[in-house]
Amino acid sequence: MSKYQSKENKKKSLFYNSNEITAFAKKFDDLIANNKLNEAEEYIKLKLKENKSLDILYYLLGDVFLKKQDYKLSRKYFSKSLNVNNKYYPNILGIALSYFNNDNYEDAIKYFQKFIKFDPRNIQSINLLGNSYYIKKDFNEAINNYKKSLNINNNQPFINFSLASIYTFIHEYNKSVTIYKEIYETKSFMDFDKNNIIKFYIDYGKTLEKLDNIKLAKKIYREAINKYEKNTELYNSYIALLLNIEDFNLALNLLEKCIRINPENYQTLSNFGIFYFKTQNYKKAQEYILRAIEKNPENFLLLSNLSSCQIELGLLDQAYENAEKSIQYNNSYPMAYNNMSRILYEKDKIKESLKYAKKAYEINPLDGMYCYNIANCELSLGNKKESRKYYKKALELNPKFGDAFLMLAYGGKVDSETVDKTINLIKKEKLPDKVIGSFCFGLYKAKENAKEFKEAFNFLIKANEFYFRTTSLASLNEEKYFHDYRKLIEIKKNLYSKKNLSLLKGTNQTNNQSIFITGLPRSGTTLIEQMISNHPKVFGAGELKFIAKIKNKFGLVEEDYIKKDNLNSSKELLKILNKKNIELMGREYIKKINHHISETNLFITDKMPSNYMNLGLINLILPSSKIIHIKKDMMDICFSLFSVKFQKGHEFTYNLKYIIEMYKNYENIMNHWKKVLPNKIYIIEYKNLIENTEKEIRKILDFCELEFNENCLNYESNERIVLTASSSQVREKINKNSIGRWKNYEKDLNSFLIENNVIL
Repeated sequence: MSKYQSKENKKKSLFYNSNEITAFAKKFDDLIANNKLNEAEEYIKLKLKENKSLDILYYLLGDVFLKKQDYKLSRKYFSKSLNVNNKYYPNILGIALSYFNNDNYEDAIKYFQKFIKFDPRNIQSINLLGNSYYIKKDFNEAINNYKKSLNINNNQPFINFSLASIYTFIHEYNKSVTIYKEIYETKSFMDFDKNNIIKFYIDYGKTLEKLDNIKLAKKIYREAINKYEKNTELYNSYIALLLNIEDFNLALNLLEKCIRINPENYQTLSNFGIFYFKTQNYKKAQEYILRAIEKNPENFLLLSNLSSCQIELGLLDQAYENAEKSIQYNNSYPMAYNNMSRILYEKDKIKESLKYAKKAYEINPLDGMYCYNIANCELSLGNKKESRKYYKKALELNPKFGDAFLMLAYGGKVDSETVDKTINLIKKEKLPDKVIGSFCFGLYKAKENAKEFKEAFNFLIKANEFYFRTTSLASLNEEKYFHDYRKLIEIKKNLYSKKNLSLLKGTNQTNNQSIFITGLPRSGTTLIEQMISNHPKVFGAGELKFIAKIKNKFGLVEEDYIKKDNLNSSKELLKILNKKNIELMGREYIKKINHHISETNLFITDKMPSNYMNLGLINLILPSSKIIHIKKDMMDICFSLFSVKFQKGHEFTYNLKYIIEMYKNYENIMNHWKKVLPNKIYIIEYKNLIENTEKEIRKILDFCELEFNENCLNYESNERIVLTASSSQVREKINKNSIGRWKNYEKDLNSFLIENNVIL
């Protein structure tokens, strides 16, 4: 029996004035001490036959059943003891413990509170009451009870540890780290059992990470690993930190050590997946995460990570399914809802996407990422004011959120105080290249808006330098890349020669009403589509990936033939480009777009800019389609590409040399299409569209065999979803802002081109 119980028993022995009670208590204590619970039970029941009015016997029998984990019977006998003697309040504690140990915290709380009224300084019950509230996530009450306990006795390291854990959980990191630091410096945590020592190290490390004290966090993890060299949980916690700060070399080193300790540990496999995800090897990431899921198939976190990975791989249906599963196993994990939002966004279901983004934010309103995604949805829906509100909120929650600052800057003016804070931040903080790049893009725009062009240009150069470092192009041989791209153009020109197109012409009579809008990114393709799709007979489908998918399906990927000579490449590709396949490819495309066609929307636009590389194929498989090509001044478009951060792809835009090379190749292939496809492509100059909008729109509609409609001139009222970098611009009245914008930077731009040996 406990000291408390023994004390009460002595009182009872005096109360009943019986030596027999004392002898009984000694024998009972011996049985309990030797864990002979069944014998203790029989012994008490025997005594009860002799004296059924002795409350202490019922109490002790309740205690035996409590130790035997038969909580229903323990409560029965504690209650009987109370019926005999309602002043013997340890029974109330016994009932509270039986509820607590049976995971019934609601009733446990009631009885702990009753007991504490009798004994307000009983630390055990106060702590357990605090634990009950902690488990129920009533953190305010848990904190109050832990503090009450510590006021009675401040030498309770484990209660301090519990208190710190709560503060960490509710994101009050400064409070928690103060407690962790004291426990650590006094080494009082070393009195914990092994599991809790390890937990202390992990929790302290994670809290330090939240406060950006990475140096000390790493020290804590290293110390822990030195003590417990085979503990994979410690390794994985340290690895998680390293992955967050993108120290990939050390992370990989520790991952390899960790997997040697236990090759089947799901957390290690999961971290391998995260490693490959962060290093953009999504196929490898998927492989490891799937292995981890085999070990833990109902783990919501793994399923959510798998979903994230599949989003990047373009496996949207699979990603959706796994995000749904993640929510099924844990409906309060915000990242799973966030993934649902991203998937629906990619599928152009922006209103549905917004609902899931808001759900993620509702669950965790302290994560700026969820605010950011809401803002993106609102922007795509044309709700500029709402979007700015959430971009601001995202930046408030996370001052190191570069993309949030960037979007604020591109969406309107940013106050000078925020600009100055941002400049100081990137000077003082060690941030990932992409984050610095995003901040610099935002600072470029903020300075441009303030007409401080020299400073703006300097930030633009920095932005692109930092982003280019993160691209696959940074590690490639520049000249080889240029050579290969030029060869790709030559392969296309040979394949779609005037002779070959003439031979294959008329092999496909597939009728369709697609309008292809092509050009380089930032050339005005979004504006053209916005205008045309405001026509009642036209559905604006945006950037469809169908042509690329069809090419992949039929093996018509010219890039695969770069290593061969041009003649052989053309011969092999022509075998694929036969009459049968041409017709099948046309049907495949129409099948993919059919769900957009209705009695009212007879025409459909496809504005994938990169389709300018495939105009020969488009003409063959969809001969009745309309092709519109929008052209922009070389300097206007090159500077525009250089001054924008794209959400994904277009890696070449972060280096002026690559942009110029891309433009030259673009001009090369477009000149070829003009020669071999006369009268099949309608070419419009962006400048003419801006200066003579109605005249040019009439010409375009006439080319598409559509009657003129006034709605096409009121394109800014078009409520269709826009997902490109031009999403906010196309909802504004037409203006000349992008024409000649580079001239504000002409002197600095020329100097930069000369310094970097870039030839226009």
